[in-house]
Amino acid sequence: MEELLNDLRGASMFTTIDLMSAYHQLPLHEECRDITAFITHDGLFRYCRVPHGVRNYLDDIIVYGATQDSHDATLRSVMQRLSDAGLELNWEKCTFSQSSLKFLGHVISKSGIFPDDEHMSAIIDAPAPHDLASLRSFLGLISWYSKFLPNFASVAQPLRALLRDTSNAEFDWTDSADCSFKALKELLSRSPVLALFDPSLPIIVSTDASDYGLGGVLTQMHPDETEKTVAFASRTLTAAERKYSTVEKEALACVWAVEKWRPYLWGQHFTLRTDHRAITTLLATKGIGRAGMRVARWSARLLCYTYDVIYRPGRLNCAADCLSRLPLPTKSDGGPDPEMVAFVTGLPTLSVENFLSASESCPELAMLRSQISQGWPKTSRDLDPVLVPYF
Repeated sequence: MEELLNDLRGASMFTTIDLMSAYHQLPLHEECRDITAFITHDGLFRYCRVPHGVRNYLDDIIVYGATQDSHDATLRSVMQRLSDAGLELNWEKCTFSQSSLKFLGHVISKSGIFPDDEHMSAIIDAPAPHDLASLRSFLGLISWYSKFLPNFASVAQPLRALLRDTSNAEFDWTDSADCSFKALKELLSRSPVLALFDPSLPIIVSTDASDYGLGGVLTQMHPDETEKTVAFASRTLTAAERKYSTVEKEALACVWAVEKWRPYLWGQHFTLRTDHRAITTLLATKGIGRAGMRVARWSARLLCYTYDVIYRPGRLNCAADCLSRLPLPTKSDGGPDPEMVAFVTGLPTLSVENFLSASESCPELAMLRSQISQGWPKTSRDLDPVLVPYF
């Protein structure tokens, strides 16, 4: 969905084309028909035309353009292709040359992306949950728009605490849960317009950590020198993570935010902005040898990204700082920190000849090389114990 939305960046004119009977206009290949068979009280039946849900996200066609002329040129091309294919349109559901587009619960326009008013009304006018099922439904619905809601994880924490509290068989709607419920509605009603991600623009990830949570903001610098928000994100810390030192929490916030937004950051150069000066060294290559084991492990996870770490004072890092602040205590019972081992050090230069010689003289590698050449068995029971870890 995010890829589809981001493809619409820069567009100011939109047309949606709806196909009559959708996929049923397309004949299904004879060799594929048997795999659509289904059983009924009258026997087996199969589809002769393409059924819904075959590798297509939706059956609507969106035509868009940065200008009216480019939009119209694309629209003429699409309409010609549809005519050539003999496909019939549902004209009542088609819209042409609109300045905004409703798509997947969002509204996209030249100014950016924001929640669809109809979907917002369903949330804002929703009654308070009366049992766990209705609470899960509300959280699922409001989570759909979490990227629009600063401090979402913090504000929603009392509601999630009700889901985790299994000590009481009865559903107890507490005052803190009611405040959280109303606050989420208020946040949604005031949600900002977000910019659509553009891979050609400079990318900035701002992070912060508090005693109870992590916060992150994904922004981009636009040609007019304004920094526009693409997404907000936040999450609460587990019980184990709250015992981390301040430096470790700040480093965790950086790693969490980068990995959360990996689809945007992978293969791109970006700026990682933190309000903790020590992180600028510890998460940079030059600081690997100085970091503790946990931070060194996180730093190693970021080696596959290309970024610069810069320091920004907390008074200027307002958005991320706000996202990390949790106003209420939590009951999160996260597990212990995973047992991972990372040893990062500077290796002396080793020639290829010395490397091959050392490998050939190693009995374990010799056994492994021989096993690979003859192939592995189906189970590890027939292997030498030395080779079991490689299996």
